[in-house]
Amino acid sequence: MNDRCAAGTGRFLEVAANILELTVDDLGEISSRSEKNIVINSTCVVFAESEIIGLISQGEKVEDIIKSIHFSIAKRTKNMVSRLHWQKPVVFTGGVAKNIGMRFAIESVLQTEVLVPENSFITGALGAAVFAI
Repeated sequence: MNDRCAAGTGRFLEVAANILELTVDDLGEISSRSEKNIVINSTCVVFAESEIIGLISQGEKVEDIIKSIHFSIAKRTKNMVSRLHWQKPVVFTGGVAKNIGMRFAIESVLQTEVLVPENSFITGALGAAVFAI
């Protein structure tokens, strides 16, 4: 989750997928083919959208752009996590955890193993149900 805006969330991936005319489900597999590191500097989805369009117009490969999006989100996640007392390994939950490219980026940026539960997309709902009991 993010503390300010959509830049560190699945919404960022949805916007990027729309710009690239892909589905969110395609992003992880496509980014795994990347051979180049590109940096997206914007921390705002609106500005990042313009940056992505600029990268497309410069002829950058889609897989490299997607990888840069994953790493942008991972770096933002690291900034938020750094305020906490966290331990290795990290558990990654939610729908975005199904994205293998996102998992790779978080592992790389946090320099730790990232564990993804089998039903990661429903862990929030399960937690809410436990609290409700």
